[in-house]
Amino acid sequence: MPDGFSARHDLLRAPRDGPPCRVLRPMLARLALRCTLSSGWLLVGADVPDGSCIVVAPHQTGLDIPVAVSVSDALAKDFATWAHPEVLRRAPFLRRAGLLEAVSGPQQFQTLIAESRRLLRSSGERALWVFPQGMFGHRSANVAFQPGIRLLLRACPEVPVLLAGIDYSLFRTPRPHCFIELTGYRAERGSLATQLAAVNLDAGCRAGSELPHLLTPHFRPQGGRTSPERRRS
Repeated sequence: MPDGFSARHDLLRAPRDGPPCRVLRPMLARLALRCTLSSGWLLVGADVPDGSCIVVAPHQTGLDIPVAVSVSDALAKDFATWAHPEVLRRAPFLRRAGLLEAVSGPQQFQTLIAESRRLLRSSGERALWVFPQGMFGHRSANVAFQPGIRLLLRACPEVPVLLAGIDYSLFRTPRPHCFIELTGYRAERGSLATQLAAVNLDAGCRAGSELPHLLTPHFRPQGGRTSPERRRS
C-alpha cells in the first residue's frame, strides 16, 4: 500500500452486513460494477470521520453512481447525492435510493441546500456525494465548479469534506478497471477545485503502478495484462 494511505477496499466484494433496506443498494451497485468492471479498488488516505461527511468527486461516467454507493458502503455510511431533475422524473424510485433533486431555480435550490443540511445533521452516518462540475468531464481537464458546492459548504461548515479521485481504464481494456483515492480537504492548501483536480490526476497516475499489486487472480484480465496503460494527461 502506498505511503500515506491507511486502508484498502475491494469494491466488488459483498457489501457489509445490515438490514435489507441498507444492504440492497450496495448489493445492486456491486452487481452493476461486477457486470462492467474487471476490478474496483479504493485507497483511503484520510481519517474517515464519524457521522456524516461530504464527498466531492469529478463526474466522468455513468458508473460514478454505483462506484459512489460502493465506496460509501466500504466507509460504513449511507449514500446520498444530488441528481438532475430529468433523471428523477424518469425513475422516481431513485429518490428512495438517496438521490436529491438538483434544481436550478434560486428558491428551489435553497430548498435543496436546506434538505441536504437536514440530511447531514440527522442521526446516522451518511456520505453526501457532490459532483460539482454538473456534467461529465475528463479527469485531466480543469475542474470548473458550479456554485452549488460552495453554498453547501457554507451552509454546513461543521461537516467534514473528503475528496475522491477516480480513474477508469475505459477504452483501454475490454472490461475496465476502476481506481479511487480518498483524501481529506485542507483549506490552507488552496481551493477545493485545485485540490480535487490534483487528487484526481494523482489517482490516474498511481493506478498504472498500483493496479498490478492490487489485482487478485479472480479479477486478473485475460491475456496476461495486469494493469491498464497509464493515461496521458
